[in-house]
Amino acid sequence: NGCGDPVYLNTGYAWRKQAENTPGKAPDWHNWYGRYSRTFDIPADWKGKDIFLTVGSATSCIAVYINGKFAGYSEDSKLAATFDVSKLVKPGESAKIEFEMRRWCDGTYLEDQDFWRFTGIARETYLYARPKARIEDIRVKAEMDGTYKFSILTTKGVASTKCFIDGKEAAAEGKLAGARLWSAEAPNLYRLTVKAFDKKGVELETADL
Repeated sequence: NGCGDPVYLNTGYAWRKQAENTPGKAPDWHNWYGRYSRTFDIPADWKGKDIFLTVGSATSCIAVYINGKFAGYSEDSKLAATFDVSKLVKPGESAKIEFEMRRWCDGTYLEDQDFWRFTGIARETYLYARPKARIEDIRVKAEMDGTYKFSILTTKGVASTKCFIDGKEAAAEGKLAGARLWSAEAPNLYRLTVKAFDKKGVELETADL
């Protein structure tokens, strides 16, 4: 939007012939500084939950502040960065979010590829809330003969989990009879659903893959 100048390169860094390469330190030449800010409301029904902010892509680096307090820093322009902002916002109240970004950082030396060099937020940015007792991570290992294993990591408060493959309850480790393999011609997929429960058997959260 009229800020900075887009650069396309196949080989060499964006500052070639203008600044020296000093890996570990970004050049000062035309290393623009940008700041994004806006105010938003936190839903009142998020009370008691953990609140996260995800930035889908930011180039080249991003520092996040919520209500003037530092929330975190990330530098990897092609990966999403997620920040836990639970302690920095209050459900039912408004909050101010600020992003500080640089055109180049020391991580730019690891991202020299054949593409347009744009600076700023390139993918969606969003806030969301999750229960404190939740599914933290799911790892799936599946073999061509149909054998599989699901490793499920949960937070404190989750007493048990159940797995479902295409809607049918399944063990966390086993073998699918007649497993349908994936290929470009026949892109077969299975849907994995994991449900988390507390010690009373009350469902806490559901995750679909």
